[in-house]
Amino acid sequence: MGATTLINVAVEVIYIHFGIGGKPFLYFIWAIWWLDVIISALCCWVGVHAMMIKQKHSLDTMSARWLLPVVTLIVASSSGGILASAIQRYSMYHCLVTLVTSVFLVAVGLTLALMILTIYLARLIIHNIPPGHGVLSVFLPLGPTGQAGFAILIHGLTFKTTLPYGHSGSSEFLGSSTVGDFLYLACVSISFVLWSLATMWMMYALLALHSTVLRSPVQFKIAFWGLVFPNGVYANLSILLGETFDSTAFRVYGASYAVAVICLWVYIAARSLVEIKKLILLSNELPVEAPQHPSAGTSQTEFAVEQKEGFDQLDLHAFAFSLSSISHPRGDFREKDVLLNMKCLVWIEAGPPLDILKLDRAVESKSVTASPVFRLLFAAERLGRFDGHMSKAHPALFAVIMGTGAVSNLLHIFPYGKGTRGMMIASLAFFFLNLILFCVFSLLALAKYAMYPDRWRAVIHSPANSLYFGTFPMGLTTLINVAVDVIHIYFGIGGKGFLYFIWAVWWFDVVVSALCCWVGVHAMMTKQKHSLDTMSSRWLLPVVTLTVASSSGGVIAPAIRQYSMYHCFITVVSSAFLVVVGLTLALMVLTIYFARLIIHNIPPGHGVLSVFLPLGPTGTAGFSILLQGIAFKAILPYAHSGSSDFLQSPTVGDFLYLACVSIAFILWSLATMWMVYALLALHSTVFRSPVEFKIAFWGLVFPNGVYANLTILLGEIFDSTAFRIYGALYAIAVICLWTCIATRSLFEIKELVTQPKGLPFDASSPSSAGTSQTDFGVEQKLGSEG
Repeated sequence: MGATTLINVAVEVIYIHFGIGGKPFLYFIWAIWWLDVIISALCCWVGVHAMMIKQKHSLDTMSARWLLPVVTLIVASSSGGILASAIQRYSMYHCLVTLVTSVFLVAVGLTLALMILTIYLARLIIHNIPPGHGVLSVFLPLGPTGQAGFAILIHGLTFKTTLPYGHSGSSEFLGSSTVGDFLYLACVSISFVLWSLATMWMMYALLALHSTVLRSPVQFKIAFWGLVFPNGVYANLSILLGETFDSTAFRVYGASYAVAVICLWVYIAARSLVEIKKLILLSNELPVEAPQHPSAGTSQTEFAVEQKEGFDQLDLHAFAFSLSSISHPRGDFREKDVLLNMKCLVWIEAGPPLDILKLDRAVESKSVTASPVFRLLFAAERLGRFDGHMSKAHPALFAVIMGTGAVSNLLHIFPYGKGTRGMMIASLAFFFLNLILFCVFSLLALAKYAMYPDRWRAVIHSPANSLYFGTFPMGLTTLINVAVDVIHIYFGIGGKGFLYFIWAVWWFDVVVSALCCWVGVHAMMTKQKHSLDTMSSRWLLPVVTLTVASSSGGVIAPAIRQYSMYHCFITVVSSAFLVVVGLTLALMVLTIYFARLIIHNIPPGHGVLSVFLPLGPTGTAGFSILLQGIAFKAILPYAHSGSSDFLQSPTVGDFLYLACVSIAFILWSLATMWMVYALLALHSTVFRSPVEFKIAFWGLVFPNGVYANLTILLGEIFDSTAFRIYGALYAIAVICLWTCIATRSLFEIKELVTQPKGLPFDASSPSSAGTSQTDFGVEQKLGSEG
C-alpha cells in the first residue's frame, strides 16, 4: 500500500504535471504497478489463508487490523485507475487491460472488506470497543470504504473516455454506444454510497475516541500512524466527489478534512522525532521487550490467567480445564500443554434414539434377504453411503445429478466446437444418463419416506442431512437447461407442447426451491442446533436453490418468447426476484462462513471439500444475471406495459443489459476469489494428507462447473480470447474431475454390491437399543463428517 502512494504521485505529479520521463518512465511505473498487484494479491490470498490455518483468532480479540491484508487489493486498484488514464494515449488496449484488472481487484477487495466490517461490527457490539491503543483501529474502516470509492470513481472517469472500445470485435457490451456513460454513472453512484459508509464509520470512530482516549489518554506509540492513511483517502474521495458534482459543500468539507489530516501527520511526525531522539539518547538500539516470566510470589495458575490473551484467547472453560497441566517440576509454563489438553475436550450432541424399523425385522427372513428386490434395495443402500454408513436414498445423492448435469451443460456451451453435432450428442448422452439417475434416486427417496415416515422427521431435525434437500431442485434445473437448449432448440424436438411442459416443470422447481430456502432456513432456526465452530459452507445449500432456479428461468425465457412475450416477461421478472433473494442470503451466509474460517480455521478431513461450495452461489448468480440481462435487452421496452414509464423507456433494455453484465463480472471476480482460497485450502490439507473417498467428493463438480459456465459466457459477451481459453481449460478440468469421481464411485459400488456379507441391516452392527441399523449408519455418518 505504501508503494501505491509513490506510484500515484509519480504518475500525476512527476509525469503528468511536470512532464518528466515520457513514455519509458510511464511504462516503467506501469511495470512496478504490476509487481505491486502481485504482492497485494499474495498479501490478500496467502495472508488471509494463513489466518485460517496457521493462526488463532477469536471474535473478542478481533480488531479492524483484519482489514489490512485485503485492503491491499483496493489500494492497488486505485493506482491502476490513475495509470490507465495516463497510459491511454499510448495504447488503448493496455489501458483497457489495466482497467479490467483494477475492477477485478476492487471487486474482490471491497467484498472481503465488507465481510470483515460486518464481523467487526458484531465484535464491537458483543465485546465493546477495544481498550487502550486498540481504539485507534476504529478509524481503519475508512480505508477500504474511502479507497474503494476513490478507485471506482477513477475507473468511471476512465471508462467514460475509453468506451465504446473500437476493437471490441463482436462484443455488444464493449461496442455499445452507451456503455461508457452507463459505467461512469454507475461508478459515481457507487462512490457516493461508499463515501456515505466511510462517513458513518468516521462518526463511530469519533464517538469511540470521545468515550475512551479523550477521557483517558493513551501513551504515544507507532500505532498512531495508522490514523493518517484512512483519513487521508477519505479526504481524497470527498474532494474528488466535489469535483464530480461541482459541489461547494463537498469541496469545503474535503479541504477542511484534508487540512485536519495534514495537521495530524505533522503532530504524529513531530512526536515520532521526539521519541526517536529519546531512544537514541538512552540507547543505540530500540528497546526489546524481555520475555515474561511469573514473578516471585505469583503462582503458575495466576500467571497463566494473566498470559491467556497472549496465546490465542482460549475458551474460558477449556482454559480452566487445562490449568492442571501447566505446572511442571521445573516450574516453567508450556503453552503446548494447554493446547494438548484442549484436544481432550470433545462435545457430542446425541439425539433421542429412533424406533426400530419394520424392515429390520423383515430382513430376518431368509426369503426376503435372498430376493432380487431386496438385493436391489441393498445395492441402493450401499450406493447412498459409499463408506458403509449413509442411509439409502440420502438427499446428498442428488449431488451426483447436479455434477452430471453441470458436465452436460459444459459440453453444450463449450467455446471450441460449440454447436457441432458431436458436442451436442455428447451433451445429450450425459442428459439421458442424468435423467435415469434422477428418476432412480427420486423413486428410492419416495419409497423410503412413504414406507418409513419417521425418517422424514429425523432428517428435518438433522443439522447436516436436512441441508441436502436443496440438491433435489438444483439437480432438476440441470435437466431443464439441457432439455431447452439441446433437445428443444438444437434438435428441434417437441415443439410448443414440449417447451410448455418444461416451463411447468420449472415452476414446480421454483416452488420446491422456495420451500427449501424459506422452510429449510426456518428449520435451521427452530428445529436444529448449530454453532459457528461446526458451521460449513453447506449452509448455502438451502438458499442457493433460488439462484439455480433463476438461471433456468433465464434459459427458458428466450425460448418461450416466440410463443408469448407475456410468459417470457413474467419468467424473467420471477427469475430476477429469485436471484436477488438467493444471492442476498448467500452473501450473508458467506460472511458468516468467512468469519468461521478465520476464527475456527479450515474444517478438517472431508469438511475441507466444502470450501468449493461458495463458487456455487456466486457462479450461478452471475450466470443467471447475465442471461436475464440478455433477455431484458430483447424484450424491453415492453409494448403492453400500460402507463409504465419504466417499461416503455427506449433505453431500459440497454440499461438493464449493461447493469447485468457488470454485476456478472463482479460475481465472477468473487467466485475467482473463493476458488483461489479453496485451492490454497486443498494444498494445505488434502494434498498433504489425502482423505478417504466419499460421496462428498461429488460436491466438487457442480460449483466448479457453474464457474466454468460463467467464465465461458463472459468470454462470449466480451468477445475475449482470454476468457474463452480460461473457461475452456477450466471446463476440461471439471470434466476430468467428474470422470475421476464417477470411476471411483463405480468401483465403490461394485465392491459394495458384490460383498457376500455385511448386509446393511446386519444385527451385529453396534447400534444402540431402539435404533435401527440404517439410522445408526446415518448417525455415524454425521459423526464422521458433520
